Amino acid sequence: MLKNKLNLVIVIILISLIFLMGLTYILNPKFKINQNALLEDITFENNKINIYVFWGKNCPHCEELFDFLESIHNKYGKYYNVYGFEIWNNEANAQLMDEMLAELNSSNEKQAVPSYIIGNQVFNGYDSSYDSKIKEAIISEYGNRENLLKFKNIIQKK
Repeated sequence: MLKNKLNLVIVIILISLIFLMGLTYILNPKFKINQNALLEDITFENNKINIYVFWGKNCPHCEELFDFLESIHNKYGKYYNVYGFEIWNNEANAQLMDEMLAELNSSNEKQAVPSYIIGNQVFNGYDSSYDSKIKEAIISEYGNRENLLKFKNIIQKK
């Protein structure tokens, strides 16, 4: 009898833990970047800056960048949206990157990845030494109100 009660208590505790873990996930889902954004996914909000990430399939540095941007989302996500575009296997995405970089008087002829744009700032490559520069760019470009609508003309004409 005592063994049955103990088993019942253990089952109740396990069910409670599973329920709490599920509830925690529902209340705090892990932010995930849309790495394969479409032009129609892009929004231009008056209170967020857009980050455009041009990446290549199987690029480890690209994955590290996405992981970093996801990791800072709880603190900095109120300032930005992220849109990922794979360029090694998608000519339209590569052309979009070229047009955006041309707008900023920049280029990436070798299509090095990751290449990403935060407001008026262009970054090429990624390792953890970029982390503070990326955070600074998010805050400074967010503060520059004209950059919130950057590239709207390019996106809308496509």
